[in-house]
Amino acid sequence: MAAVAVCLSMALLGFWVERRIRASWVQSMAEAAAVYLESFLSPHIQDVDLSAPLPPDSAQAIGDLLAHRNLSRRVAAIRIWNLEGKLLYSTPGTALHGTLKQDYLNRVRNRETLIEMDDDGHDGHVDHAAAHPDDSRLIEIYAPIFEKNTRNVIAVGEFYEFSSFLHAEVDRAKYSTWLIVAIVASLLMVMIYFTMRRASRVVTEQRSLLERNIERASSMARRDNTRRRAVERARLDASLLNETYLASVGADLHDGPIQLLSLLMLKMPQRDEPVWRSPGAAADPSFRDELEKLIQLALADLRNLSAGLVLPETQHLSLTETLDLAIRRHEENTGTRVRRSIGPMPSEASDAVRICLYRVVQEALTNAYKHAGGVGQTVTARHENGSIDLAISNAAGRQISRPQAPAHQQKLGLKALESRVGALGGTVSIRTLEDGGTRVEVTIPLAE
Repeated sequence: MAAVAVCLSMALLGFWVERRIRASWVQSMAEAAAVYLESFLSPHIQDVDLSAPLPPDSAQAIGDLLAHRNLSRRVAAIRIWNLEGKLLYSTPGTALHGTLKQDYLNRVRNRETLIEMDDDGHDGHVDHAAAHPDDSRLIEIYAPIFEKNTRNVIAVGEFYEFSSFLHAEVDRAKYSTWLIVAIVASLLMVMIYFTMRRASRVVTEQRSLLERNIERASSMARRDNTRRRAVERARLDASLLNETYLASVGADLHDGPIQLLSLLMLKMPQRDEPVWRSPGAAADPSFRDELEKLIQLALADLRNLSAGLVLPETQHLSLTETLDLAIRRHEENTGTRVRRSIGPMPSEASDAVRICLYRVVQEALTNAYKHAGGVGQTVTARHENGSIDLAISNAAGRQISRPQAPAHQQKLGLKALESRVGALGGTVSIRTLEDGGTRVEVTIPLAE
């Protein structure tokens, strides 16, 4: 479309410029010819009576101009009119009658040069075919003839000039004009081509970039949906795990302290039994030791259960202090040592993140102590790319002997750990090391 618009515009411009140049050339050359002829004719009509035809000697002199000069190769005929429109002179071969148009006369009186293209010799007044058979057109020129001293218009000169000379000059100007138009059009086409090519390349690159952005956005949306579903599942699992955990606590209470308390109630005598009335029986040391042992066992079970239910005091602690608290408590409770490497941590974090990190360290170190005797315990924590990367590992060791728990209770701690981390949008990875140890890796993103 741009090429068509440019071609049409340049074609119209070319035609318009050609017509303007042609008109300007015709006018300029005609005026030059008129001035040239007027300089030859003016001396022959200065001192003659212009109310009658020119005297024979003046007419002969004008005829000799056309016969013996190069003027005859360009000028076909000359006619001279007075200011009243009467014919004063006409070269041989032209009509000796007629009158000059009043409009032409008035315009020439005002020192204006008139030009007309004449294909047939101006109403049959001029016969030039014999002199120039190859030239079929004449240029009809009306120009003022001035008085020598005053420069007043005293007559009207009518010249018929052959058009071959003019057309040769006009054709050269035309060809030059169209050459310039063609060059300009070509340059515009080249500029449009490279502009459109660059625009097309930019559009293609932008389209590719947009497609990549759409694909990236779609991928991020899919990942967000996956994470959202994972969070929802984690919440549901946390709810289910909470119920399971409460059931486990209830089972522990039922199987532990409640059983001991029930046994204690069974060992206690009734009020109406004589043992209560006998001071000696009430003060039996073996009976008291047996009851005290049962009470101590019940209290120990209750303390162990409450220690797992009570939240750690992490509300006013930083992340580094929270991790250090979990490690120190493990060391105090187990009598083992834990190597630690905790990098710079953010100054602020939510309670959920702090409690989650505390429970992760607590659960992982407890499992390390249970299954490996606390050998090679290591805690590493880093803050990178807006997330907390936590790793707890241990070497292979001797398992601590203890009563075997039910299968569903053995996996309760791991499920709780995964649910806690998943609820915060994090991930948990557990793998076995080459030396037989275990490594727990946890990543928890920090909310903006």
